[in-house]
Amino acid sequence: MTHDGTFYVGSMYEGCIMKAPPGAKAAEPFIESGANGLVSVLGLYGDEARGLLWACSADAGNGRLTGSAPVGIRAFDLQTGAARARFDFPGGGFPNDLTIDDQGNVYVTDSWTPRILRLSGEKFSKGRPARPWRNGSTTRTRRRAVELNGIDFERDSHVIYTVNQRAGELFRIAVEPDAAPAQSPSSAPLCR
Repeated sequence: MTHDGTFYVGSMYEGCIMKAPPGAKAAEPFIESGANGLVSVLGLYGDEARGLLWACSADAGNGRLTGSAPVGIRAFDLQTGAARARFDFPGGGFPNDLTIDDQGNVYVTDSWTPRILRLSGEKFSKGRPARPWRNGSTTRTRRRAVELNGIDFERDSHVIYTVNQRAGELFRIAVEPDAAPAQSPSSAPLCR
């Protein structure tokens, strides 16, 4: 949702994005299925500073509806829905959710690897790919497979919060001034 109250919804099954302006009684089509390589739409983020709508595009096995394309993150014009950028995940994966820090860096969870990737805010316009930022060792718990899902950046304390959906655990990762993850001596979850 953007500050004016516009709400965006992605379809995991149909691979499209709907938009509900303030006061609307129903969502309306905004970005069509398969646009800019969308397959299954998961996390969305309204980047009002750059006028972009970021979307996680994964493959949830619905190729008969939307075709197929490498997984990754896609950027669209926040007002028109026109395709603006596309960043595929190195080595595949399952992009699930994303957030943006106060420097414009984009962080996205990969539920299958597990890892968090970062797209540098200063370099994304030059077409540089998203790079692994933190791997599963950050959130690995007692030999369980890790499935990262939600992610958010908390501006006051400069930390990333992410969730291991399989284990039901919340993790806090400090972000250094150079956008590197803080090297924590413990990877213990905050809560279960």
